[in-house]
Amino acid sequence: MKLVCILLMGLSSLPLLTYPFVIIANLMLLAAVGNSSEVSLNQTIVQYAFLVSTTLYPIPYTVALIKSITKMEKKRFRKAALWQLLPLIYLLVVVIIGFFFSLAG
Repeated sequence: MKLVCILLMGLSSLPLLTYPFVIIANLMLLAAVGNSSEVSLNQTIVQYAFLVSTTLYPIPYTVALIKSITKMEKKRFRKAALWQLLPLIYLLVVVIIGFFFSLAG
């Protein structure tokens, strides 16, 4: 179970490798959203939800990492693995928002 925890830690940390590029893309998106005049409210909500959800990924990752490490120190590997699943679930939600973002055009 300890190996599963370590693999989940590695898997949930992979998106952080692309995070600097995500921030640059989010800044460009923020500039593009501010200049559009013919955008519906639904499109604006989806765009900002995508912007915020991708920008804030390090927060749930850090919380889950700290909780998981403390659980691993107490030899509670199953709870540690559950904590490491939370960033992956967060990424799933981001992907779903991204899907609606691409539909909103």
